[in-house]
Amino acid sequence: MAMADESKVDPDPSKGHLMGGTKTRIMQVVWPIFCFCLYGFFSFWYFPWATLTGAYRLGVLSEPLGLLAWALAHYWFVAWGFVTLNAVLVDFVAEHVFPEVPYYNPKARPDYSMAERLKFTWEHLWNTGVLAILQILVRVDCLFPWIFKQLGLINQTPLSSAELHQQSVGANTNMTVSPSIDDPVLGVFGGELSPDLLVSCYRPGSGSVMGDMLVAFAFIQVGIVFADISYCAWHLTQHKYKFLNRITNHGYHHQFHYPIGACGSWLAWLDICFSATFSHLLPTGLTVAIFQAMGFFNLSDFGIIGWKFVLQMYIHEMNHFAHTGKQVPVWSGCPLFPPLGFALNLQDSIACHEAHHNFGNCSFGLLSVGDKIFGTAQYPVDHPKHIKKQKKVA
Repeated sequence: MAMADESKVDPDPSKGHLMGGTKTRIMQVVWPIFCFCLYGFFSFWYFPWATLTGAYRLGVLSEPLGLLAWALAHYWFVAWGFVTLNAVLVDFVAEHVFPEVPYYNPKARPDYSMAERLKFTWEHLWNTGVLAILQILVRVDCLFPWIFKQLGLINQTPLSSAELHQQSVGANTNMTVSPSIDDPVLGVFGGELSPDLLVSCYRPGSGSVMGDMLVAFAFIQVGIVFADISYCAWHLTQHKYKFLNRITNHGYHHQFHYPIGACGSWLAWLDICFSATFSHLLPTGLTVAIFQAMGFFNLSDFGIIGWKFVLQMYIHEMNHFAHTGKQVPVWSGCPLFPPLGFALNLQDSIACHEAHHNFGNCSFGLLSVGDKIFGTAQYPVDHPKHIKKQKKVA
């Protein structure tokens, strides 16, 4: 890795999110809308249903092996593709949309060549293979909803797609139910399911559009806070007990002392399995369970699936921004309402995780909330909040 140009030096990179003028103000409006539309396309349409519809039409789901092959391909290759796309977008914004925003540790930062980025991205593809298989076999994200149901905290059972078909048929006697596949999207295309009913199944269920927007905002924000605290606890444990660090090969990730956004996903295969469990699967399941217990997201199974993927994409976004090494103005720690994140100083998450890669013994979370709870928050040496007593770890 070649050393970066020293012209990136700035006396106070912690103020980078205040730079950019009109461009920053426009991007702080455009970026949340763009991301929600992108994640919604992936989560509500392409990943769970559009690909399933195509697979059904090609006949690959007629046998168990065909279904397994489809599931593995999309939990692995398609999911990896969207995570990589998210990383590319975050780095593009950091490096090309806001080049004037200074980096932390500018003299020490390397320039990551395209060849290096492709190399680690290719390794990331293979390192996610085991996680894809585990996600198919062990639905960790369903643990908390199951526990809540056993405790009687969730009383409503979401409708299956077949039940939605029946409901739609009951409203329109000209429709017939096809038993061939349990897919609502195919039902809409085949005239068997009302599009309005399909859309309503994705709504959180507050009773109003404004209420649904507020529930969606709370769902995503609570989810990324849970993800930060959960991952911070695991990551702190991983560093505290060296045998865990060695077994998971966490050193692979820490070869990036001054990372870019994409580095957030570049972990060894076992490290990915543990990290995804604590940063994505368990927090997502807990968030869904809490909101279902409050009466939301209870209409349909595939609506729940869609919102889980939306939340997980925002967790990936948080992870990638935490590794950018500069205060990118579009990241405030509150992805759907940036002013609130800036008011709470959640943008400090970038500086905190930069310090984690610089020193190795502090700032273990991705949003800085967990670190402030555990008392492990630290900042880079060129940040005004840097704690000088913190010793650097090789």
